Amino acid sequence: MNELYNNIYKYIRKEKLFISTDIGYIYLCYLKYLCEKKEYDINKIIEKDNLSEIKLNLEIPQILKLQQTKIHKLLLDIHIDSKTLIKEYLEEKQPFIDIEEEKKLILILKNSNINLYDIKGNTTYVYETLSNELYIYKIIDKILNKKNKYIQLDKLKYENYKYIYIIDDGPQYRFIKENKEISYYIMKFIANNLKVILYTNYKKVNTFTKGRRVIDTLKTIILKEERVLIIFDHKENNSVSIINYDINKIKDITKLKQIINNNRKQKDILIKTTSDKIKDNNMRIGFKLYQIENQDKLFDINKIVDENTHLIEKLSAIDQTVQSEINRLLNR
Repeated sequence: MNELYNNIYKYIRKEKLFISTDIGYIYLCYLKYLCEKKEYDINKIIEKDNLSEIKLNLEIPQILKLQQTKIHKLLLDIHIDSKTLIKEYLEEKQPFIDIEEEKKLILILKNSNINLYDIKGNTTYVYETLSNELYIYKIIDKILNKKNKYIQLDKLKYENYKYIYIIDDGPQYRFIKENKEISYYIMKFIANNLKVILYTNYKKVNTFTKGRRVIDTLKTIILKEERVLIIFDHKENNSVSIINYDINKIKDITKLKQIINNNRKQKDILIKTTSDKIKDNNMRIGFKLYQIENQDKLFDINKIVDENTHLIEKLSAIDQTVQSEINRLLNR
């Protein structure tokens, strides 16, 4: 698998294609699968300069571009079956999230950097717009003969599920405003009696001002390096547990589950606070922040920092007004 992946990477860079290596890998695995199913003859495929005339019925635009290249000639280097290639690929992309429910519900808001494919075929993927990632999952379903489901958000029947995982793992861009705030989705699912597990980048929620509407349903926060997993319960709960997922102290996912289930304070591992204290700290989320015993002193410091930030923003607005007036006067 690694050798094929590296060869695809080198080919894409050599040809200066704006295509991900993962898309190239899935494309070749699918071609191999079609040849194994006797839908195409591998020798005849390799003879062609490009495969643009072959209708694969795949909806990823990048694959249409790949069909116009000679990347399919790398099929000569593949000596194992397509199912094995796909399984090895999935094993290389192990997620931080360990999802075990029999009936799983996952909403992916952006293309994710983690593997959320359910190899057992028990997951319903919810979407507003189908992403490349979900198209890839549909291809993997075909190769592995799995029955994962794909449902638009507005057609979802909530009563069939207990949990929903919201994955917001895409990059954050300073100058691009999201169409909907994350709290919109959390509120929607909580209103339908679902427990919500949000997986996202820590930078997006370290000051979770957009989550003020759902703060009273916050139950558990798990921090691991630059990632965070936040659990919301549809029942209001003022007590909040924050877990520092330090891999030197928590060796595996089984140990993490024990800590979550026991929900007892442990120095440098699990602390408890309240949603009210998080509000008082201007919706800041962090482990060390709530481990400090003198919260009143900390609150005063936070207040000064927030006031300073507000003053800087006001000064910036005044500066822009002054600059605009000067430009207007000079350009008369």
